[in-house]
Amino acid sequence: MTFDDNCTLPHFNDCVKNGECPDKQGLVVYYSNRCPFTDYYVNGMLKVIAGTRNIPLKIIKLETAEQAQLSPSPATIFSLFHNGKFITNDLSVCTEKRFDKTITL
Repeated sequence: MTFDDNCTLPHFNDCVKNGECPDKQGLVVYYSNRCPFTDYYVNGMLKVIAGTRNIPLKIIKLETAEQAQLSPSPATIFSLFHNGKFITNDLSVCTEKRFDKTITL
């Protein structure tokens, strides 16, 4: 819905609709600081988990509204992709137990 009749209708970009990100190898995380715990889990726990499993990890921090609007996920707090495919926006995947249940290598 719009706030003004002269505005364009809000919509999701095509990159969001297909559930894929441009990077096709390993894990890719898009996140922002909208949640105060996301940075800790992404740059702390998830880095360790990926490192111990020898999985490439690319971390993309969304700093601006434009970056968030262009990201391949509508969930800009946290989105995880594996080999280019959307996996989850549940931050608990950054814990070992949840990671092992969610990601099948």
